[in-house]
Amino acid sequence: YTTLFRSNEYKSYLRMYLRRVVLLVSCLGIISGCLEVYITSNDGGVVLGRTMEFAMDTEIITEPVGQSGRDYKASNCGSELSFVNKYAVIKLQARLKGRLTAGALDGINDKGLSIAMLYLPSFASYTPESDIKGDKCSSAVSQLMLTDYILASYESVTELKADIENDRFPIVWGLKKFGRVQPVHYAVTDKSGDAIVLQYISDRGRLVFNNTVGVVTNSPPYDWHMNNLRNYPHLTNIDRKGFSYWYRGEEITLASPGSGSGLLGMPGDYSSPSRFVKAAALRKLVDKPDTKDQAIVQIIHLLNAADIVKGVGQPFISLSGKPEDSDRSQFTDYAIIKDLTDGCLLYRDYIGVSLKRICFKDIPKHKAFIKLHGRFEDSFKDIADKLLKTQDFRSNTRAEL
Repeated sequence: YTTLFRSNEYKSYLRMYLRRVVLLVSCLGIISGCLEVYITSNDGGVVLGRTMEFAMDTEIITEPVGQSGRDYKASNCGSELSFVNKYAVIKLQARLKGRLTAGALDGINDKGLSIAMLYLPSFASYTPESDIKGDKCSSAVSQLMLTDYILASYESVTELKADIENDRFPIVWGLKKFGRVQPVHYAVTDKSGDAIVLQYISDRGRLVFNNTVGVVTNSPPYDWHMNNLRNYPHLTNIDRKGFSYWYRGEEITLASPGSGSGLLGMPGDYSSPSRFVKAAALRKLVDKPDTKDQAIVQIIHLLNAADIVKGVGQPFISLSGKPEDSDRSQFTDYAIIKDLTDGCLLYRDYIGVSLKRICFKDIPKHKAFIKLHGRFEDSFKDIADKLLKTQDFRSNTRAEL
């Protein structure tokens, strides 16, 4: 064995094996992104929750009807795609090195349409920028501006699907930012509860999936996650009887040591496939809320179950033994809740843990913004002055005794 270990042939084999392992893990999307889940209430409310695991300086931006928008210009085009908001918009956008990045990360419009951009590494692929020329220049949008375009242009999933099916939807091309074409996909939901996942996949082209399970995470593609759910038919909210066996004609049962045994085998790690299974299982098993406000509370707790604490998600260790990006530890930087019924966006961040809210009925008639990240000291309210005087029953109790 010592001779084999020292041989160049074995070292070459080992390097090849490790590369394949790293590639496999990468394709399964270890953390690398986000989660979105939506639920409906018995009174017709539709509420979504989304987490973001990339820490960025993020702003919440409000835009009125009539606000103009424009995409980046493709290299072979004389001008870029431009559009005008048909609807008011509340969206999230990151700022890096003092400048706003391309495109909204998430958002809603005042017609009750929501879109979330989520990471899809190793699978997403778009029309090359070099292919956008001539007449295509006015009918193509980059993958990073697609969220803005959809929020500005559509009021329902039905309308969006009709344009896609009838070839009225723009070509989506790959804009290179931060050294690469950022691989993303999109979850679109409206206030009727209709929901789709829109993906552009290598060798498969544009794919539209009805999001029937109400959950979206990251890689692999959506249909892979749905097939993977077939491995978990046993997950239930009913505790199991315990371990039973027969001894000398008598059945003996060793009861489970506590509640929750119906969910034995539910994934608990933070890989994309595991987060998908866990969110789908919990969404299926929770009590359906009667009201929209109860749905918001339910979403808060579903997001709590997905929370990633700083330090838990570290970048890959490369073959050199060094982290690929040592300052990019992934954690739940913020969570947002989208109330599509009343047109409100609620949010909290890793430090500012209390909920804040912005509703369309309150936004200004001009473009405006607020920084998403808050301060810990604004996350709680001292209520000592609300304490009520109460009777001391101890003396009366001693007298009765």
